Amino acid sequence: MLLQPQTVILSGLTPGMDRLDNVPVQVVDLAMLILVKAIAFQDRLRKHKIDPEGEKHLLQAAKHAYDISECLRRFPGKMEALAERIEPLWTQPGPEQPIIDDALECLRVHFASPTAEGPRRMVLEERYQLDNDNDKIVAQRQTSRRVEQLLRLLDKRLEATL
Repeated sequence: MLLQPQTVILSGLTPGMDRLDNVPVQVVDLAMLILVKAIAFQDRLRKHKIDPEGEKHLLQAAKHAYDISECLRRFPGKMEALAERIEPLWTQPGPEQPIIDDALECLRVHFASPTAEGPRRMVLEERYQLDNDNDKIVAQRQTSRRVEQLLRLLDKRLEATL
């Protein structure tokens, strides 16, 4: 299954200030979340082309782009670890391989340049609290660099297996 859920144990306070300890929670694998978000981003752009008057698809695309940027920025071990996580699923034949191909192509097309649709949309997400255009440009460049690095690492790994 593409999302490859994992169980983590959490403890803490609920919004109602009740204390919970050692609660098992299923979460999606972070690497897989990035790939799913890339496909969802592209799907929202496609839906906007069908319905250009509606802003809801662009708002959702901005949210997906923001999520991708944050997941890339916070991925433990950075892009090297992310490439290591994705590579076996991408290079070995299996039911998930075509989906991963599509997701990586979405990243290549929509995120591998600071002026691509992904970085341009991510700074429009309302949770993005950047006050000036220079900070937004820097954030866009950082996101596209991370994607470029990930794709370059994956391409190198693929060449090494051939």
